[in-house]
Amino acid sequence: MQQEPYKYWAFISYSHRDRAWARWLHRALESYRVPRRLVGSAGVDGATPRRIFPVFRDHEELPSSASLSRAIDAALAQSRYLVVIASPYAAVSRWVEQEVARFRALGRGDRILCLIVDGEPHADQQPGEGLLECLPPSLRLDGGAEPIAADVRPGRDGRSLALLKLAAGLLGLSLDQLRRRERRRQLALRLAWCAGALGLAALLAGLWNFEQQAKGEALAQQALRTHIDTVYERGRQELLAHNEARAAVFLEEAYRLGTDTPALRFMLGQAMRIVDAAQTSFQTGLPVRSVRFSPDAKLLLTRSTGDLLRVWQADTGVRLSEFALPGFAMFYGPAFSRDGRLVYFGGVADRAASGFLAVWDARRGRSLAMLSTPPSADRPFNFFDASGRRVVHATADNAVEIDDLETGKAVRRLAGNFSVAGFSRDGRRVITGGGNGEVMVWDGELRRRLQTLRGLQSSVVSLDDTQDGTLVAASAQDGAVRVWQAADGALRLVAGHPSARPLLLFSLDGTRLLTKAADGARVWNTANGALVYAQQFAGAAGNNFDISARGGRVMTSNNSRLTVQDAQTGADLFSLDGHHGLPQGRDISEDDRSIATGGADGRVVLWRMPAVPQHEFVHRVDPLRWAAAPRPPGVAALYGPAASWIATGGGDGSIRLWDGHSGEPIRSIAADPVSVNVLAASADGALIASGGEVEGVKLWDRASGRLLRALDCQGKRVLTVALAPGGQAVAAAIAGGTTLLWDLGSGAQIARFERDQARAGHWSPDGRRYAVGVQGAVKLWDLGARRFAWSTQLAPAAGGNAGEVAAIDFSADGLRVLAALHGRVAALLDVRDGKVLRRFEEASGGEINSILFGPGGERAVSTAGSGGATLWRLADGRAWALRGHAGEVRSAEFSPDGNFVVTAGVDGTARLWDTRDGELLGTVAQHASQLPEIPFQAAAISPDGQRLLTGSVDGVVREWSLRTETRGPGELAAELRCRVPWQLDGDELRPADPGGAQCLPAR
Repeated sequence: MQQEPYKYWAFISYSHRDRAWARWLHRALESYRVPRRLVGSAGVDGATPRRIFPVFRDHEELPSSASLSRAIDAALAQSRYLVVIASPYAAVSRWVEQEVARFRALGRGDRILCLIVDGEPHADQQPGEGLLECLPPSLRLDGGAEPIAADVRPGRDGRSLALLKLAAGLLGLSLDQLRRRERRRQLALRLAWCAGALGLAALLAGLWNFEQQAKGEALAQQALRTHIDTVYERGRQELLAHNEARAAVFLEEAYRLGTDTPALRFMLGQAMRIVDAAQTSFQTGLPVRSVRFSPDAKLLLTRSTGDLLRVWQADTGVRLSEFALPGFAMFYGPAFSRDGRLVYFGGVADRAASGFLAVWDARRGRSLAMLSTPPSADRPFNFFDASGRRVVHATADNAVEIDDLETGKAVRRLAGNFSVAGFSRDGRRVITGGGNGEVMVWDGELRRRLQTLRGLQSSVVSLDDTQDGTLVAASAQDGAVRVWQAADGALRLVAGHPSARPLLLFSLDGTRLLTKAADGARVWNTANGALVYAQQFAGAAGNNFDISARGGRVMTSNNSRLTVQDAQTGADLFSLDGHHGLPQGRDISEDDRSIATGGADGRVVLWRMPAVPQHEFVHRVDPLRWAAAPRPPGVAALYGPAASWIATGGGDGSIRLWDGHSGEPIRSIAADPVSVNVLAASADGALIASGGEVEGVKLWDRASGRLLRALDCQGKRVLTVALAPGGQAVAAAIAGGTTLLWDLGSGAQIARFERDQARAGHWSPDGRRYAVGVQGAVKLWDLGARRFAWSTQLAPAAGGNAGEVAAIDFSADGLRVLAALHGRVAALLDVRDGKVLRRFEEASGGEINSILFGPGGERAVSTAGSGGATLWRLADGRAWALRGHAGEVRSAEFSPDGNFVVTAGVDGTARLWDTRDGELLGTVAQHASQLPEIPFQAAAISPDGQRLLTGSVDGVVREWSLRTETRGPGELAAELRCRVPWQLDGDELRPADPGGAQCLPAR
């Protein structure tokens, strides 16, 4: 029978969380030797071979797109069989599902085998059993053929029998044939050994004992290596998912067992930065349902089961007072008054026709008032006046009443159709909302109406104003939200929710408004009315949501974790994991410095707000000005020597200098009427060169901000600017295909090139030569001789068209040049004569737009418009595809030590990769707007490799920590025992109780 022309005997499909099993199976199948008497016998695929070889296993990260890569697709098409490693991870992996579906589409559905490593087949049909499904959806076919499955779960086949089952399935032989042949082979081998050992029994016995000991040691080492690989990979995956505490437990285990690589230390540093944020904790003795800071963050208020409110000293965990709550069905609060002296709680008592508002003295626990309110669970923003002695509220008969808390008597009552009332944040005015949708602003005595705010059509349910009193916000029964200017009643924001009765809250500075209803939570920009953040809720009852006082962070406890997100991008920044199960209580202090969480375990944990990002440097870019521009504005950022200062530029036309340690502003320089696109600095940091949108290249004295020289660029947009390392010249690429070189001392133009692409130019490390790309050729300009030393034409890829040179870079020793065509070809050239030493083809299949040497000259990285980047090993041309960005990858930077590479993409993210194997270590930066287009640099790493600057076209430059862990395994283990409610049991996590006497200052 003619064999089909397949390249692979089998394709192993697996979730990368099962990578250890995939490695074992790959080695086991390829090393398995078919019994000699069966070799050549007829099988399903022709004559039975001696070995099952080769077997395909994907070693690389899968792309973030929704479809399989071409390499994977081709390998599936060239494989006789598909072996699926079945586990709960595989059951939910979209990549495993796509590979199974693709293989079935090839008409080979009867050639799918499974290796079950965990979970239970068809568990989804037994929902009451609590089992996890292990099969991908395509293999759970009702009435379909059950795939051949080997089972290595405890108590099942074991590895040896499982391997024989899979080998039999792949070879088209019966399992019994292989088992009989295997037993015969083993018997024959034993007989041969016995016959040969008659005269040497004692010697062979000793050799056997030695061999068994060595085998046992080898197996132990193999098991250890598998365990280390497993916990390392699981830690990496948890970190990518922003589960930092769990990641730290896994990664510390790999660290303790001897893995000590820059990648591991980086991941540990990122994880421990969040773990270390847990500053103190104390036990309340009862499950905590909510927790609130006082405005000055010195007190904490907890609500526990049993309807108990307790006030605690935040820094010591000492209980100050306790209140018993009335029974309720709906509620708002509990919370502190603005001065922190009072605690209030309100709602609708069980089976009552009216609501209540209860007020206590926070420190003494003394009840001050129990006031009747409308039957509503909606939360007014501030009940108390500036003195804290009077409270305002809507009454059960829809009047508004001011009560004196010391006498318990009403001092002012105003009849009407009021649904909600409260004092302004400063306590000097009263703001009311009516059943007809009108919002009214009154003096503090409720005697004179100052303003009537219209725009709502149904009953007002929630109110708030800004700290300075300039804005008032209200929401209505029908879901509408409005913001007015308090001075003249003009509408500032018209918004709303599809769900009824949204609650609302201003950020402390009034620039953001948080609204929340049954459909989800939203954050609005009060300056322009833009929706800057939205989160959809699957159901309102269990969805808690908070915004930080300055509006930059949102905290949500939806589904299974407590996550802090960036209010601009919606991206997860980190998760807080300090309890068994999801913390029901959580709050952010008004100074944005602390977070409190409380859980069903009775613990309250205080966290220092992690600085993610560390600093933010803002250029006020007018989006309307750039809306009609053909291209978005440039953005630039660079570190000075020793990162003592930072310079940024953006679409407001300014250069801004910042302190490199505190992030505080130093100076602002008006550099261009439109935009500063690029920046460069001299080696000593004394000189800064800027490239603008219309006024060319300018040279500045950094210390004084004085303009030293302006270099004419014919009114064209500057795309790149670079100072020669020796300080002799400056080069700039301008729009239209021209590169200009000037003498730095005199400002005279010394050369002009009609180069190919904006990045096709680079100074040598000594500043004496300039490499430029012209019409598909790399040319080396000698600065001293004022002429080209050589010119080398680059050949395009086979079958491709001649292209332009897209990017050039010099090695650090100045002996080699890397050049890339605007296609898929790159070349390594000898600086002495321009000879091509090696050619490369871009692995991601996209057109190269940048290329860069690593610090040691052994690695290089290129980026492409395909959404990928490629890491190269220059000695042999081996390439690793770096896939993960959505859209074009716009730049790449190596860390100074060469251990990492950062890629930045149009998706607004920067990602960090291990240069040893191209493994993704984390998304280290994110922005709400896209990163700048080629050729502008989208990221810069500090000289010590510990910090990263990224900038987006909206003028926001952010600094991120690239911290690597410096503590030893023992110290980390002690920290984890004190702070993390998880510990490792084999390869799995199990709950643990953090803390103990050794964990002071936790209480």
